[in-house]
Amino acid sequence: MEALNGTPVPAQAGASTRTSAQSIRPDSNGASGNLNDLAPPVPGLPGYMEYTRSAVNYIGNSHWLSILGNISDLKDIVKEFAPKQGDETVMDNSMPGTPDLLSGTNPKVGRREILNAIPSKPVVDTLFAEFFINTDSEIMLVHPPTFRKEYVQFWEDPSSMPIMWIGQLFAFMCLAIQYQQFSLVEARRLQLADYDPERLMESFHAKTAQCLCLGGYSEGPPYTVETLLLHLFAKILRANNTESNNSCWALWGLVVRIAMRTGYHRDGSYFPTISPFQAEMRRRVWIMILQWDMFLALQLALPRMIVPSQYDTADPRNLTEDDLDSNLLELPPARPPSAKTNAQFHVDKKRLIEVIAEVADISSSIRPPPYTEIWRLDELLNNTYEFIAPTWQPESVPSDAPRASVGVRTIFLATLYLRGQIVLHQRYLGPGRTIPQYARSRKIGIEAALTLLQHQWTLYLETQVGGPLCRHGWKFLTILNPDFLYATAILCAELAQDLTSNVSVADTRSEGDRVFHSLSSAYIVWLHSNDATRAVKTIVAAVRDLLGKAQTAGYGIARAGAQMTSTGKHGEPRQPEATADPFFGLGQRSEPVPKAVYHGIANFPI
Repeated sequence: MEALNGTPVPAQAGASTRTSAQSIRPDSNGASGNLNDLAPPVPGLPGYMEYTRSAVNYIGNSHWLSILGNISDLKDIVKEFAPKQGDETVMDNSMPGTPDLLSGTNPKVGRREILNAIPSKPVVDTLFAEFFINTDSEIMLVHPPTFRKEYVQFWEDPSSMPIMWIGQLFAFMCLAIQYQQFSLVEARRLQLADYDPERLMESFHAKTAQCLCLGGYSEGPPYTVETLLLHLFAKILRANNTESNNSCWALWGLVVRIAMRTGYHRDGSYFPTISPFQAEMRRRVWIMILQWDMFLALQLALPRMIVPSQYDTADPRNLTEDDLDSNLLELPPARPPSAKTNAQFHVDKKRLIEVIAEVADISSSIRPPPYTEIWRLDELLNNTYEFIAPTWQPESVPSDAPRASVGVRTIFLATLYLRGQIVLHQRYLGPGRTIPQYARSRKIGIEAALTLLQHQWTLYLETQVGGPLCRHGWKFLTILNPDFLYATAILCAELAQDLTSNVSVADTRSEGDRVFHSLSSAYIVWLHSNDATRAVKTIVAAVRDLLGKAQTAGYGIARAGAQMTSTGKHGEPRQPEATADPFFGLGQRSEPVPKAVYHGIANFPI
């Protein structure tokens, strides 16, 4: 087996996350070269539409709400939490005093007022240090050594730096406060306790937008695209974790257009006015734009905005920040593939995202795709993940590397892969119950959803206070929750079909119990979430309803001779003893709920 570039692919890569697609791939008796002749076409669902006086909202068929909205037994629950007809209140996720970059609404402020809003240097120094010890994606947008030089220059002469750079500084400070609040070091969490961190974040976010407006962002002066990306990132992290953030989607369209207007989609080597250093930094920025374009498109189940045929920007080289300098006349050679740099991680992630982008395109296609195309993409997705995953497994990095940051990278890659599998095979999950040619697609999709919710449970444990990923908890809640919502909805649809149909091409009872227990663990996680959005309320109500019906139907009841799981003092099921998770390598429980018995929602620890 070889990767796209001809490099041999390690056979063992990603073994603990994959759903063993090869073992359930079509064979000569089912689906092979004659797939299109043997398998009837399956049209995709039209998606989901909400139409009220206050808003018209469409989402594609690979969105959790679209899936739940097409389950007949759950339609009343979905409607219960939907925006009410006649509600004139338009939901606005903007923060008080923040300019509207799309409409041009902007409080009249000048450079002097903006400079006066910058805290004292000791406070900014604290946030500056916090930002650069927590960044991962963000340092792809700015070069830390260069920014440090500019930072010194700014304090020596504030008038020397353009207003767009000052907006970037405000965006840094807004993000740094969020990072600081989740630090495992109490002293760092308390550094700004006297300054009201929430108020500071609102102020810094608003000032970033004011700098963008004052600097004429539509003209694209230097630092504009980077500041817009940091501003959007802060907005997404501060928004409701699980809502379809329409304002972010609209703002993203603005970011993409300005990035193209300023030429980030064309490689800088074509233009002699761009230095080698600037060209390399623009490559880093563009690769982040490509990733966020796919991330936001998946989150809303809408088409991506960037067309592959319209850009030729090269991937950034495998270089560290110290390898680069703003005065370089020529870029140094790339480090070997064994060098695990931040840039290399994002290049690897982009390879996976490019495949998932193809998957998303075919999933949203109006016309049913040839079934052979599904299996072509399935193989490409598996091969790409197998090639990338071993590099970023915790055991493959130096022992002195931060374990949590390594785990974070592994988690993001696996989540992308699993979601890609589900999206690719989603339209065949229902038909796969009765049409043998689609049974293997169904198997892959269900296994991927089960695995994704198992990882949700692991993350739930790891991001609790004192856990190894505690500091990263807010990132996971924001970025991964849409994937967990999607997997939960997929399994809700499966359980709902199990409850209303006795026809299947496989032993659905065994699979149904696995789905039941997986949803039980997800229910605990969603119930304990501090996210009070419509999404969480809807998913909690839907899962509660289905689990109650399934329990009545006998799901989760201990088999004869099975050992009953002991309960805690309040009657809740005790969780299994900690075992090593072969995927995360974090030494935590790999089974979210007891296999033998389900004690009922009333006895959950709520």
